[in-house]
Amino acid sequence: STVTNSLAISLARSGKRVLVVDCDLRRPVQHLFWKGMANDMGVTSVLVGKCELSDALQSSAVDGLDVLVAGPVPPNPGKLVESLKLRQLLLEASKHYDLVLVDSPPVLLVNDAVLINRVVDSFLMVVACASTSRRAIVEARDRLQGSGTEPMGTVFNKVVTRLGYYSGQDKRA
Repeated sequence: STVTNSLAISLARSGKRVLVVDCDLRRPVQHLFWKGMANDMGVTSVLVGKCELSDALQSSAVDGLDVLVAGPVPPNPGKLVESLKLRQLLLEASKHYDLVLVDSPPVLLVNDAVLINRVVDSFLMVVACASTSRRAIVEARDRLQGSGTEPMGTVFNKVVTRLGYYSGQDKRA
């Protein structure tokens, strides 16, 4: 989620119209990144027909960057994620923005990320280096490839780096 926001901010500051969509319908967090942003209406509200996409969009503090939060946690998040309505929502959003960045739950915890990746043009796999085993990374990649999707790249965050060649001190990036 942090990588999604950082990328969105960079793209918006470069002049692109960007929308961040929080598709982690089980543990949404995008609304927490932005002061004053509510999670009472969002993706789930649009998918179940309680509001239109335009009603659920929220402006961020960054020019050119809007957010579609997840909305209230539904009783059946997996069913909503695999619905045709999600694909239609993302297609509609893409008509109004240069880039639509979709934040999904972790690949290995629930199948939602695999389902979401089937309806987006491309995706990045984000790996928390400090807490993810090599075996888990391979399993996540295999699960995504098995569903017919291939990441356009991998972002490694929480990487331990050396400050200097001789310093002997570690620093988290």
